[in-house]
Order: sequence, then structure tokens, then C-alpha cells
Amino acid sequence: MLPLQQAQNLVLEQIYPLPRQLPLDQAFGLVLAEAVASPQLSPPFDNSAMDGFAIQGPFDPPRPRQVIGSIAAGQVWEAKWGKDQALRIMTGALVPAAAEAVVPIEQVQEQDGSLTVLAPIRLGQHIRRAGEEFKPGDPLLPVGTQLNPAAIGLLASVGLAQVSVFNRPKVAILATGSELLPVAAELQAGKLRDSNSYTLAAAVAAAGGEPVRFGIVPDDPQALRQALEVALSSCDLVLSSGGVSVGDFDYVQDILLDMGLTKIFWKVAIKPGKPVLFGTLNGKPIFGIPGNPASALTVFEVLVRPALRKWMGQTELYRPRVSGTLTAPIQADPKRLHLLRLIHTAGQFEPLKGQSSSNLLSVARANALLAV
Repeated sequence: MLPLQQAQNLVLEQIYPLPRQLPLDQAFGLVLAEAVASPQLSPPFDNSAMDGFAIQGPFDPPRPRQVIGSIAAGQVWEAKWGKDQALRIMTGALVPAAAEAVVPIEQVQEQDGSLTVLAPIRLGQHIRRAGEEFKPGDPLLPVGTQLNPAAIGLLASVGLAQVSVFNRPKVAILATGSELLPVAAELQAGKLRDSNSYTLAAAVAAAGGEPVRFGIVPDDPQALRQALEVALSSCDLVLSSGGVSVGDFDYVQDILLDMGLTKIFWKVAIKPGKPVLFGTLNGKPIFGIPGNPASALTVFEVLVRPALRKWMGQTELYRPRVSGTLTAPIQADPKRLHLLRLIHTAGQFEPLKGQSSSNLLSVARANALLAV
């Protein structure tokens, strides 16, 4: 059996982030594969920072000015105007030529088309100058930036309709086992509802990937092979749960090897989750993970999730480590790294009851794993 860290390293060695050009409206949450420099000035033109009036100097002594027009955002004032005149202007509107200041509407008195300024005026006040935020060629976002809403808006503001990002992997999810029933089915003797494909699809989506559920595949070699072939042809990575241990009906490994799998490892010294298979086929990573629900999600957390994050160009591949105090004694397996499910609250770790590999309730309640 491989130690966990060695298995993690072997998985990551097979993952290669690949850049792809995507429309900007599809790039949220993805990571930039190329640095972005500005193609333009920002703001692109002198504009008003306030609703108010554009005026020319001199400003002293104060004198009445005739209001001769108004400029809304998106409009351009092209007519000539003089020092004894003023133009009503809205926030964001292009400041007209010759304007030397904008006076906020709260600092003027307007009567019968005549404007009197009631406060001192500073040259250039409330005018946002073209290029004061950034200029052409200025760096905007470095490689490795995860595109949050503000970053998406920034790229849109400079006209970048396409962006180079590390692609979101499409992950095939197969739940194998003749004992499995669809979620809406009535329970039958000896049968269980399929929870793994839903659990793993949600986990893939939470990690940033695109899950593709292939549903339930029975313990039939022909059906398994057909499902795996379709998954490999249509997805970037295959995640199959169940059928990878040493039971009489655990066919997944043999079928994959017959299809040409390059097996990198089978079995990792962790509890739960020991019988995990990893390899590549046609250049695509394949995980065969245990069918027990707690094992499946534990293996996903420590092996699959880091691979998905590397695929998408993330640099922080693993969950953050935190320290605290155990509220109760624990028992560990001396032969394997035991990944215990806990609840972490305010620096304290409460071990959960029900640590067996089939116990999904404790997995649902846990928010931390303790490696012992």
C-alpha cells in the first residue's frame, strides 16, 4: 500500500492544466492562464465624478453664470461655451472641452437660469481624468488570478470579450453496483439507493469541475465496459465508485486493464478509502474509488479534489490546516493513516460517532478531517 502523500504526488504528476479561450461570461471562477494588460485608458475620457455643473475659470471673484444646457451620461457637448456660462452635467458624463471644474449641485444656487456658486472652487475638482486609473499596457491581472465578479467586470470594462483561462474539467461519474437503485425508487430487499453519484457530482461542482452523471452501472462486465468507453470518449476525467476491491463482482480494475489502463497505483494506506485505483487511459486520468459513501468522499477530498484544482490552475490544492483541541479521546489504526471525521468549532474538534466507511450521516455533519 502506498502512503497517502506518495499517492497524492503520483496523481498530481498526471495532471496538466491546459489553457483555453472562453467567452468572458463563461469564465467566472476560472483561473487566468495569461496575464492581462490594459488595452486602453481608464477612464477612457475626462468625466464628471458628481452631478453638478461644469464651469470654466477664473473662479474668483464669484460671479453669476448662465446655464446654457445639460450633458447626460453618454452625450457629448460640442458647441462653444464661455467663462460666464455653465453646463449642467451628470455623473459619468464626458466633461466638455474647456471645463476646469465641476461644482456639485449641493454647492450652487440656481434661479431663472442663472447659477451662483456657494463654495470655494478648486481647479480640476470632481473631474476624473482620462487614464488616471490605468493606461494602455499597465498590468491589470496576473497569471493565476481566479476570476471573481469584480475581475470579470474589470475585463469587460476594457473590452475583453474572450479570456485565456485554465479549463474546467468535465468529470464522468459512474456509480457501479447491481445493488443500487435510483433515488426515487422504492427500497427493495438487499438494495440501496444510489447516493454516491449525487455526492460526487456535488463535490466535483464544489471543486469547480463540471460533473456528468452516468447513473447506475450494474455489475456486468459488458455494461461496465460500455459505460467506461462512453465516459472516456466524452469527458476529461473518469470517477467510478464501487467495484475496485477484491470481491467476486468487483470487475472495474480488470476491465480497465483490458481496455489499456496504465495502472499507477491500487490501494493507499488510509482509512477509510484503502482500495482506490488510479491510472490513465488514452491520456485521461481515471479514479476507481470505493463504493462505501464515507470512503468515496474521503478519497475524493484527499486525491481527486487536489487533482481538479491543479487542472484548473489553482495553486492552493488542499484544504487549509487548522489547529485546535480534541474534546474527546480518539482511536486510530496503527497500520494506516486514519482520517477521522470531526466537527470543528471555535478551536475545538469534536470526534463524531459513526466513523465506519458506510456511515454517511457523520460525513454530512463533519466539517473537518483529522489525520492520525
